[in-house]
Amino acid sequence: MKQRIMILFLLIGVHLLNGYKNQTIDNTVQLLTNGSTVIQKAFFCPEQGVLIRDILVDLILSSHEICGAAYRLTDHTLIDALIEAQKRGTRIRLVLDPGALDASKRIFELVEAGIEIAIKMTRGFQPLMHHKFLVFTQVSILGNCDILVSGSMNLTHMGLYKNCENILFFNDQQLIAQYR
Repeated sequence: MKQRIMILFLLIGVHLLNGYKNQTIDNTVQLLTNGSTVIQKAFFCPEQGVLIRDILVDLILSSHEICGAAYRLTDHTLIDALIEAQKRGTRIRLVLDPGALDASKRIFELVEAGIEIAIKMTRGFQPLMHHKFLVFTQVSILGNCDILVSGSMNLTHMGLYKNCENILFFNDQQLIAQYR
């Protein structure tokens, strides 16, 4: 009897998760576009951290190519999504600060998965590689448009759920071209 209940519970859970994923994709499209072809949206952490994470995962998993730069990348959900996207054939190129190697050993998992990681090295005084942006190319859930994401938020647990941060989403092609 316990086994039947567990199996039923697992099946219900899988069904709910699949429904949840479809809801988040629909939610992402609605939140970013609001029926318009122009995307200019701002979100704020920590209040909207889970929402931001879900939007980023949807963009990661529906992009043809991703390039970007970040001071740190430690959020496990985002790392898992990047690895999954790479397995699906998405080309991913990231530039990180040297401290990212100390902050998360999962960076090596990204490299092992085939994601192109460059570490910004400098001589003498070492300023931080403090950019925080991602360019998503040909986002299928948004009609194959390109999206720029930038702001103060690090791609970390602290950035999403603890710190007061902002993140901006744009589809202005002239602006995006400056980041490529």
